[in-house]
Amino acid sequence: VWNDLRGGWLLGSPRFADAVRPLLEAKPADREHPRLQRAAVRPSLEDLFADVRDKGARDERIYEAVRLHGYTLREVAERVGLAYPTVSIIAKRVAERKRAADEPKAEGPHPGGSGPAQRTTLRPPHPPWPAAPPTLRLKI
Repeated sequence: VWNDLRGGWLLGSPRFADAVRPLLEAKPADREHPRLQRAAVRPSLEDLFADVRDKGARDERIYEAVRLHGYTLREVAERVGLAYPTVSIIAKRVAERKRAADEPKAEGPHPGGSGPAQRTTLRPPHPPWPAAPPTLRLKI
């Protein structure tokens, strides 16, 4: 019976696991639980990559597998047939694209000007450096 234990704590048929998964996924991921226990509710790599037909979809699924579902780079690399450093680069690029898409856009031209809005940073004036201490010269 222990051979069917999934994720260190979920015991049951695949049908049972599929029924329980939505209940467990509704709760936020808790980093207090070991990775193996969090893995009990994640989709399998086979399910994640089942309907991938192009490179863009593959890259998105690589990001999801590594960043959202906690698969190791090596596990994903073996599944998609790439080297794990390549999987890392792909996941990072997708994450950067998502972050750039989520950032607020500039409001258009700067009021009173003809170009795009520019960010200005106001810094307090730098205090002058303290004077160097006088040099001591000893006569021997």
